[in-house]
Amino acid sequence: MPTATDVDLLVAADSDLAAALCHFARYSPGSVHHALDGLVLVAGSHPHPGPYRNAALYLGVMDAAEAVDVARAWFQERSRSFVFWSPQHIASKLDSILEPIGQLLEPDGLPQLASRINPGAGACPDGVELFVVTEPRQREDFLAVNAAGWGFADMPRDLAAATFFHPDILDHPNVRAILAYQHGKPVATAAAFVHDIVVGGYWGATIPEARRQGLGELVVRRMWNAGFAMGAQIAVNQASGSGIEIWKRLGFEEITRYRRWLVPPASALGRG
Repeated sequence: MPTATDVDLLVAADSDLAAALCHFARYSPGSVHHALDGLVLVAGSHPHPGPYRNAALYLGVMDAAEAVDVARAWFQERSRSFVFWSPQHIASKLDSILEPIGQLLEPDGLPQLASRINPGAGACPDGVELFVVTEPRQREDFLAVNAAGWGFADMPRDLAAATFFHPDILDHPNVRAILAYQHGKPVATAAAFVHDIVVGGYWGATIPEARRQGLGELVVRRMWNAGFAMGAQIAVNQASGSGIEIWKRLGFEEITRYRRWLVPPASALGRG
């Protein structure tokens, strides 16, 4: 059984993810979000089934089978696929219910990490400037870095805003977005989203030509600094790919994993 401290971190991770999903939806024109007993549903302005845009998060209150039926019916009304987040620290039959109808996105699950320690700021190398995002142009640069970092540098701005995030998610009192410029060019990003005593780190990216210079770790450190300065006592984030090595160097530890299932509309499975 998890210790009391472990439970605190797991609750922080779930509550942060639920808050982030709803926050992203609020700022995207045409998006909607809906919270039931232990089930969070968000549908973005674009039908692409991104895990932070068209998603369901199960928090273990309602019966798992009921949660699946509710989520599929909700997304069937919108004729779109979605990603179902299944927390592995919640004992349920959710994965066995989703396995026949969904596709598992990460075979081993997505690691969730946490820390109670502010990792401190790193030194800024020559030619690099760091900014807390406050201006519309900076918000647009933040979005462009994320699109380029994920291999979509040529994606039109409006499509990037619909499939990644609307830049206005960064324009909020509880958000501190960090943007690095190298010789005047935007190259790396990370954003702290604070609610209660928890800071979640999201939208960390570095453009391909600026990688392997420590810029990702630099903006991440400044992001956590900003979150703790706003009163956070626990830092949490989901980690993928090489990013997990940055988190571990900063003292983060894995506390659980989320399995993420891509689920098509019910009608596509003959249950419409």
